[in-house]
Amino acid sequence: MKKNNRLSAIWVRSLFLGIAFSYHGLPVSAQQLHIESKSQSLKSIMQQIEKQSGYSFLYDEKTINLNRKVSLQMTGSLTQILQSLEQQTYLQLRLSGRNILINNGSVGVLTGKVTDETGLPLSLVSVFFKELNQYFLTEQDGSFRFQFPAHRLKSAEVRFSMIGRQGITLNVALDKQQTGIPIVTLPLLSVGSTKLRLALVRIKI
Repeated sequence: MKKNNRLSAIWVRSLFLGIAFSYHGLPVSAQQLHIESKSQSLKSIMQQIEKQSGYSFLYDEKTINLNRKVSLQMTGSLTQILQSLEQQTYLQLRLSGRNILINNGSVGVLTGKVTDETGLPLSLVSVFFKELNQYFLTEQDGSFRFQFPAHRLKSAEVRFSMIGRQGITLNVALDKQQTGIPIVTLPLLSVGSTKLRLALVRIKI
């Protein structure tokens, strides 16, 4: 009886190990990982990824800050998790065999200015950087500024919008260091413009 119980225990452990190894052997796109991190260290997120995926991180401890706080809550493939982590940290993450190589990525800057049809600066214009899923409200002088991972992004879709004004979407070619967008003009909406102008005047009064 004891012998049968021992054999059953060995069989169960073997089955569990077989499932674990077969899961880790799945293609990167097929593995589903769940990362739960609220303002935790980068190192703790890396440990979650290593435990769930079977991949190991390789990096230079002298150049990579593992104590920086990162918030990441998502379920997805290893590739999707790494892309999201890249987006937040601006690190360069690359798969090599069963390893994930980490390098400091290059950071670019996207700047510009928004005005009305008379050339006056517009503040509080919503500027949406699609590839980063980030919003920015223009300053009082109409200016805006984004940082982006230059090693990963070569172009971007930038949307400008403001209540009562015509929105605009631009496709921008990004430089590795700094990219300046020509002045963006958001005119008043043309439909019912007279009524809209009167309404805006009343609001100001």
